This record gives sequence, C-alpha cells and structure tokens, in this order.
Amino acid sequence: MAQSNSCPKNRPHTLYSRFAADLENDGKPIIVRSPDRASSLTAVSVEAPTAPDGLIVRYTIRKDDSEFVTELNGWGAEILWSPDSSAFAVTQTEGGGGIGYRVYVFSVQQGKIRKVDVSRVIEAATGFSHGCDIKVLPNTAVKAWLDPKRLLIAAETVPVSICKCDGSFVAYEVNLPDVRIEHLYSQ
Repeated sequence: MAQSNSCPKNRPHTLYSRFAADLENDGKPIIVRSPDRASSLTAVSVEAPTAPDGLIVRYTIRKDDSEFVTELNGWGAEILWSPDSSAFAVTQTEGGGGIGYRVYVFSVQQGKIRKVDVSRVIEAATGFSHGCDIKVLPNTAVKAWLDPKRLLIAAETVPVSICKCDGSFVAYEVNLPDVRIEHLYSQ
C-alpha cells in the first residue's frame, strides 16, 4: 500500500459492493440466482465448533440437476456473480471487529468446485496496513466484476482505532483465473 504521512480525506467505507447480495448473521439462508438464471447459490451461516470462530458459511450451488457444496470459516458474506454466470466472488470476514475480510472466487469446473484465494495475492502486494499499532493485514473486498475475467478489489487499512489512517484504501484490477494484478488505483 502506498505510504504517506497524512491520511486521505473523505474516506468512504470501501468493503462492500453495492451490487452484492448480503448474508446477515441471523441464521437465515439467502438464495442468489446467477445472471443467466441457470444456477442458484444458497449461502447460510452455520455453527461449527471446530471452526476458529465457531461459524462457517456454507455455499450450495445448484446447476443442471447437480449440487455442489463448499464452506468457508467466518461469517458476514457478500456474494457477487460474474456477468457471464461462470463464477461468483465472496467477501467474507474471518476475523471480527472490522478485521479479517477476505475475497474468494468460486466456479464449478469438471464436476468440482474450484476456489481461488484472491486476497493472498493482494495481501502480498499491499503488505501490512500502514499506520497501525500492530501488524495487521488489510481487509480485502470485491468492489465489482469488470468483465467475466477481471475483478476490482479494494485493500483497506482496517477501520479500527489501532490504525491512524483507518478506512483508507487502494484498489486493484485483478485478472483471473491466475490472480494477476493488472492495475493499481489510489484512493
């Protein structure tokens, strides 16, 4: 993340895509249809005593009489289908208190769910959030699909009091499926 001595002004909250479906932590599942209406995705928060924070989100994809299930540790998911319905991106917290948001992209290929950890590449490029009292990775979140193979991802200095510039961010244009950063945009 670009370092500076002052915090940017007018910092909007950057984690959520205004087009995403939002899974609240009330235990009620949400169902999100793909843009082509050929697939549906059900997401539900489930208690899981063996998960680090005791919760997982279970994702169930239904397509052509087939069902595929995968899970992520955490809660508070936002889901955004790609424009061509070939994949969906998830922003989900694996932490709490404003820390630990990560991005994954899922697709069904050759009869299996494929998971791509987008945050890993962004975290490596960004490094630790700057101006924080402790070393903490930035929150990452899907802002938008630019086309079926490109995402706009925000990397946010965690919005908590341990960081001077909490809520400041940079954005990355990421090419899939190899998670290659194409462009960096400053706030």
